Amino acid sequence: MADGGSPCQNYNDSDDDSSQVDYHNEEQLGHRIASMQQRLAMRGLIGGDIPEEPVARFNYLDLHARLYTARFLGDGSCLDEALSYSNQAKAQIPSQIEDSLFREPDDEGFGDRYVFLRVYAWHKDKNPQNARRLVDAIEWKFEIAPGSRTLQDIGLLGLSKAVIYRQTKNAEDLAGAIQSCQDFLGALQDVLEPVSDPQDLAEERELYASVLSCLSQLLYHEFRSSGKYGLLELSIKMGNDAYIEVPHAERPDLAMSLTQAFIAYSFYHKIWDIPRSKQRVLDWSFLDEKEEPSTVADTPTLHLDPANALYDEISLASDNSQIRLLQLKAGVVDDPVTCFLEVVNLEDCPEYDALSYVWGDPGVTDSITLHGKQHDVTINLYDALKRLRKSDKHRRLWIDALCINQGDTKEKEGQIGLMDKIYSRAKEVCMWLGEPTRTRVFSDGPRDIPCHVAAAEMLEKAFPSVYPQIRPHLSILKDGEFELISSADPLELTPILYRLPFSMRPIPSAPDDSMLSGSAPARDNRNFSDETAALLRVTANMNLCMDFEEVVKRNAWHRDTKKEIPAYFNWGNESRFPWYLESKLSGVDWPICGAFLLVNLLAMDIHFHDMPFFGTKGFSCMSGATAQAWNKSCYALYQILTLKYWSRAWILQEIVLAQTPRLYFGKHILPYHRLIRALINFDRHYKTCCKDVTPAGQTSACETQNWWMKLHNAFSNCIQSTSEMWFERKVKESRGEDTSLQVTDVMMSNFKKREATEPRDLVFSMFGLIKKNGPDAIPVDYSMSIEQAFARVTARALGESKHYHTFFSFAGYGRSDELKYKLPSWCIDMTAPLEWSGPFTEISPRFDAFPDISGDAQMEKDLCLSITSAKVDIVTRVSSAGQCCAHSDWDDTIHNIHQWRECASLPKDTRNITLTDTEANFWTTILGGCLSPSTSALHADPSSYERITNSDLDLIPHWQAWLHDPSRNPDLSMFETEYTNAVDVGWLSKVEEFSRFNRRLHYAMMNKRFFVTEKGIYGAGAGSEDLEHFTRVEEGDEVHLVAGCHVPVVLRPVGRIKSGGAKYGNDPAGFSADLKTCAHDEALVYQLVGPCYVNGIMDGEAAKEDGFSSRRIYLR
Repeated sequence: MADGGSPCQNYNDSDDDSSQVDYHNEEQLGHRIASMQQRLAMRGLIGGDIPEEPVARFNYLDLHARLYTARFLGDGSCLDEALSYSNQAKAQIPSQIEDSLFREPDDEGFGDRYVFLRVYAWHKDKNPQNARRLVDAIEWKFEIAPGSRTLQDIGLLGLSKAVIYRQTKNAEDLAGAIQSCQDFLGALQDVLEPVSDPQDLAEERELYASVLSCLSQLLYHEFRSSGKYGLLELSIKMGNDAYIEVPHAERPDLAMSLTQAFIAYSFYHKIWDIPRSKQRVLDWSFLDEKEEPSTVADTPTLHLDPANALYDEISLASDNSQIRLLQLKAGVVDDPVTCFLEVVNLEDCPEYDALSYVWGDPGVTDSITLHGKQHDVTINLYDALKRLRKSDKHRRLWIDALCINQGDTKEKEGQIGLMDKIYSRAKEVCMWLGEPTRTRVFSDGPRDIPCHVAAAEMLEKAFPSVYPQIRPHLSILKDGEFELISSADPLELTPILYRLPFSMRPIPSAPDDSMLSGSAPARDNRNFSDETAALLRVTANMNLCMDFEEVVKRNAWHRDTKKEIPAYFNWGNESRFPWYLESKLSGVDWPICGAFLLVNLLAMDIHFHDMPFFGTKGFSCMSGATAQAWNKSCYALYQILTLKYWSRAWILQEIVLAQTPRLYFGKHILPYHRLIRALINFDRHYKTCCKDVTPAGQTSACETQNWWMKLHNAFSNCIQSTSEMWFERKVKESRGEDTSLQVTDVMMSNFKKREATEPRDLVFSMFGLIKKNGPDAIPVDYSMSIEQAFARVTARALGESKHYHTFFSFAGYGRSDELKYKLPSWCIDMTAPLEWSGPFTEISPRFDAFPDISGDAQMEKDLCLSITSAKVDIVTRVSSAGQCCAHSDWDDTIHNIHQWRECASLPKDTRNITLTDTEANFWTTILGGCLSPSTSALHADPSSYERITNSDLDLIPHWQAWLHDPSRNPDLSMFETEYTNAVDVGWLSKVEEFSRFNRRLHYAMMNKRFFVTEKGIYGAGAGSEDLEHFTRVEEGDEVHLVAGCHVPVVLRPVGRIKSGGAKYGNDPAGFSADLKTCAHDEALVYQLVGPCYVNGIMDGEAAKEDGFSSRRIYLR
């Protein structure tokens, strides 16, 4: 083609459409592409030589770029060609057209098309290469035509620079990206001020959320580099503002950045010494850990011949002055476990650590090498030995299963007597909670979940990428097979997804008991129509699938991290936390890390709303994948706090006696004192300043069924009492005081919730904490019967306390199937769970029915308990038994009151009652003479109970009238608007006042039976219609005042039992047979039924009557 002879050399933009193309308008864009392709074809631009004349060359390259751009816009191909030709054209721009590269807004020049093409490439794939192209294009535009810059240009420049920074991690790139994002926000503010119609800037508003989200993430990175705390706060604020508006595809990255920022924010509360709580905080200085040398030298000192028989050659001295220590040989990962035993004198033994653990299933074992020979140990002990051994030196340990000859009962009894010294002198007590992967909830093993074939097909279509991970856990069944083993709907996905392994299944933000056990959440069984029920099921499945999709996508905490997961997580070293959370955590690892992180945040006394788990009102960014992540962390912590380890009887003394206890859960290590700090701070925040904080993904606060309630209950069960006892012991040690406890203290510390394979161990496991000498000392003797062991420890507790109402409340409430007919009625069955026995323990300090008389109980050789007692009345009429449930609606309460009023010979109808003396006595009796606080009576502090006053009784007629009033059920439309109507406000006030009174009344009536005595006095005592082995007040029972008991006690003459006139449990012959060993006059022997409230004798009135006298009787 000759110079200047190209038919295209005089081509200019006027040959094309005069108006600028709206590249977001599909119809206009289609016409433009068709027109462009037609014109290019007419010009014959199908190849040929490149012109040499500058303008012709530029036009030639520009038209090629247009042709390939048209193809790219039409079918998505030829993007690289379009970019290449436009780059070449840019390099050949003639000087005479430089002023027309960027046209006015209503026109289009080469520069506009050049930038647009790179914007389009950027939107197609936001990779670093396209980001660099876009940055170069926009910066070139700003240089050539600074007056043509737009808000979109500035915003896209910031977003693309951020992508470049994420690749380079360069400080200059970070600063440039932050500056461009800030320029956009400043320019947008200037533009928004004169705008009257928000729709005029719709595109800019959409871009605003993306830029704000990007800037939030960039500022967090800048904070990580500079440590400037203000940047962190600004990052969180911007991220929270942007989260709701940001495009859905960008939310996961923002959520991850916000989570990391919240964690850093929580820790910097401590680092920057910002006040966290106005509540009083305990002084923990004496608990600070100090670095000490290893407990074992580099090489072991062994004095044993491994070829000799194990315990024969390493026997202990008969005077119990020696113990065995295990020397655990150094090793790593897959090295076999090798150990030796040595005998040492307890008084001058070398440093050692002691193991506290659950033995586990004796049928599931693994082998270690002990003295050169194979020796089987339970799998839990095997895991502990592998985790606790050091890599570079041997370690001395005391482990009961190996250091005590378990086949020698005499040696076992002697060594148990030394446990207080063994655990208190150990340098560290290793609290081995287990290996997470051995725990079913954290295991990824096959689940064998029943799944209808149709549901399996739905799962495969819904989750094609992850279905191969789900399939091994399903047991796919056809119609007949499925119905035989499942009551679920064949197409119901919920029961399937909630039973998947922990790393896969979704976790709802509000837990319930069924979900915590690994099954589907409880379902509402209201009678919906078929259409509504079907819609609800489909909707539930859709929501569940969305949650599940997010969980699977975010299953790994950091998918692109280069940091390897550490061999151990030392949660006592705060400087390592960021590294832990940025390592390659698996789907099981990161929730467990989140659990230990939560413990540390609580230990640091962080407010709930300052944690990454929760948001305050209007703080809603914790949703989606982030809420799922932290709900899984709360779930993991709940599982850790409810492990079987915490209910083991022996761990009480093992922890309380420890100098330096430390938790081990697989590769996770946590100083125990941090857990205690977390417990104390958590309880305080939960009840005071943070009680209204809303959990992530929820709309309700702490009083609803959410994670904080579950965690509070988990902390309160076995952990709280153990922790409090350990802390008190440390305080006493620091003051030089006696650290021994009374049996009463131990038995009242949730001990009935503890478990032991050997029932007598529930008694013997206390001995390291209590005084061993004295006339009531209990020897460690496995030849002692279970009945004797339980009776002796109960008798010792009664002798220590001198106040019997607490133990009498617990004694009759609950018997295990094995012991219910053998134990004396006054003896606490330590193998049975403790059912709530009514408020007698709490209200007793408010009364003194037998004043000025101390308890003087003595256990006889025949296991009878000798007490001082005075008979004051006889039960002549009883009501039906009360309920044992912890919750009741108003109709249940009305029904129970009717039953009790019938027994009291009072009219059932209470609509218009007048508060006569008789009515006042009735209501005072069923309330137990006291009112609990407004919170649950099940957890009320005894000091919070108050005696009933006349003003309390005056409320009852109004409450009863309102309770029967149909208008107490309001028109629900009142809830649709603000409470502006005074009548509505009054209704709400009544609801609150009377509902609180109703709850108090229900708790007072729980597990109780109303009765009337021979003297016509009202009373209430033990009785439940729901608990099989719960003692109940019966006609013919006697009301006694017992020395040492603040409230009256119901006793049953054994003569009535032997004659068949009354029974104990469901088998009167069973109890009667036990009476054969009783050596006392039958007329003086009674069975304990339980404490009671009897109106009119609670303050010593009966003791002042003429003829009142006491005598010694016997409880059997």
